[in-house]
Amino acid sequence: MTNNANIDVQQLNSNNSPKSSSNIMIGGGGQKFFASKWLTLLLSQLVMVSSGALYCFPLYSQTMKERLNLTQEQLTFIGTCGNFGAFFSVLGGMYFDRFGSKATLFLGGTCKVIGFGMTTMILRGIIFPQTVFFSSVAAYIMGTGCSTSLTAALGANYANFTDKTQHGRLVGLIMAFFGLSSGVFSIVFDVFFMNTTAGSDIGKNSVAFVQFLAVFCGGVDILCSTVVGVPRGFALPSSSALDEINSNNAMNINNESSRSVGSMTDDVKRAFVTGNLTVDDRLRWSLTITAIGAVHVAVSGYLAHQFGSQATSPLALFIFACIAYSLYRVTMLGTNSLLHHKSELVAASSVVSTDQKSSEMKSMDDVENPQGTNSNASSRMTNLSPTEVLQEMNFYLLFVALMFSLGSGVTVINNLTQIAKAFGENLPSSMPLTLLKMFACTNTLGRLHAGYWSDKLSKRPLDGSGVKESHSSRKLRTLGGSSSNIVSSFMSNFDTSGRVGRVRFTSFLIVGAFFGMIACWTASEDMPSSALALTLTTGCAVTGWFYGALFWSMPTVTIDVFGPKHFGANRGLVGLAPALGGYLMSTKIAGAVYQYSAVFDEGWKCTSGRVCYAQAFFINTILVVIAYCSVLLLCRRRNE
Repeated sequence: MTNNANIDVQQLNSNNSPKSSSNIMIGGGGQKFFASKWLTLLLSQLVMVSSGALYCFPLYSQTMKERLNLTQEQLTFIGTCGNFGAFFSVLGGMYFDRFGSKATLFLGGTCKVIGFGMTTMILRGIIFPQTVFFSSVAAYIMGTGCSTSLTAALGANYANFTDKTQHGRLVGLIMAFFGLSSGVFSIVFDVFFMNTTAGSDIGKNSVAFVQFLAVFCGGVDILCSTVVGVPRGFALPSSSALDEINSNNAMNINNESSRSVGSMTDDVKRAFVTGNLTVDDRLRWSLTITAIGAVHVAVSGYLAHQFGSQATSPLALFIFACIAYSLYRVTMLGTNSLLHHKSELVAASSVVSTDQKSSEMKSMDDVENPQGTNSNASSRMTNLSPTEVLQEMNFYLLFVALMFSLGSGVTVINNLTQIAKAFGENLPSSMPLTLLKMFACTNTLGRLHAGYWSDKLSKRPLDGSGVKESHSSRKLRTLGGSSSNIVSSFMSNFDTSGRVGRVRFTSFLIVGAFFGMIACWTASEDMPSSALALTLTTGCAVTGWFYGALFWSMPTVTIDVFGPKHFGANRGLVGLAPALGGYLMSTKIAGAVYQYSAVFDEGWKCTSGRVCYAQAFFINTILVVIAYCSVLLLCRRRNE
């Protein structure tokens, strides 16, 4: 038998001979059923909702601060530990590379139960002492569970969707729910856990809410692990893997020409009635519905700000349930089977090398490096092990770029409640929840749009000699002179006339993060109350948008720069960047600036307005500029 580490999925699915399948012993223990391609995507989105509970820290951070008598720096340190576990996931990634999505998803769910469960007991004062150390350990375990489940969900879907031109939208769609999660849970908090007692502020029922997160988030992952993930060396049946559930209709109805002349009514009918959709159509509709859900979360936050959350949140939750059903409908309509029996996987699969190292990424080498296009040497260069990655200059340039750009977003997330409270009576008490919902909305939209535009720009054609020269490029070139070379070098980064790589696209996103920090920095108590609320909302929205987009870029850039073979472990290494950035920019810088102006009044509080955070946002802005310079150097090294 030939030892072949790269398995072509189409060839795998076409080889259905009884001779080759009769000798296969399927993995997965006693499991009999496995989720189809589209059910895997849908369940992965649900897993992302549970994993995004990481961003719910502002909903119970004030209660933790009061009950444990913490300073702001100690509180942000606990939040940073959760982010550290979520970003730095080398062990979870190695576990995924070794055991695949199923076992990894179960591990992630278990970590969430333990992490949120520990936090609940710490807040209640039982079993665990109410100390910063145990709270930080609980947050780290919870964050590790979120990251582990995220890796499992991405790996399972990468194996099913082998067309690289769809990966931007696919990752954007999956990770959008990671960002949308906090908005959904904030609505749930409003409906079921908000304390209506006068002066209760964010509510003392936040402890019960954390207990709910332990049961729901951990339970979702553990249940999904029973069907998500294909065992080593196997593929889903051809009709599912190739998404040709109605091949005759798909060829005649869903091509571009028929869609261009069809009416909007016909397009909606195909999506929600007949189910005659191509992969691109389903992704397009899923992105659209998810974006509607994100906008709905933001609108619900505005209505809660105007009319009170108790009056508006029940309706908001019902509408979101309808949106969720629409997403289920467009994703699953027309699918032959939601679950596949293990005998179907045996019939659809070929014998695979027993020493194949990755069960979920088995097809990714072929996806990223098509047959016949790369030599063995180039394959080794684009499939680096974690040890080899640490020896690459490209790793450290990417590390610095993500550390400072994502760290700025972590600063806003961890301090969101305290940022609003710093302005005292200038803002209503509901402002923290409003900002959280706005952040969740734009966080989601940023991931969706990043995936869409990255795929769109990466498809732009190249001529025989390289990137096509645009009108703007020709104009810059005619300027001449040594000084114009510097301007041309800078401006060429924004020239999208040719194919735009993932790294270069990431540089655009860092520019957006810069403007988010500027908006947060300008907020001042000297403004009228309405202008102050608008400025904070704008800063939170812009920061959330580009934080979500940069979070999307992390796994895609990791694969583009270092290859897919060791995706899990390499993503964990790259994830250390925003974890360290969050600690530096949120805990040390923002925490120290806040504490300098804080006074002790039933806990450490700063209500001096702009002075509580202005210097922190100014320093963060400078660090984001450094991140941009770093990613520009990486683009130059990669000729993007």
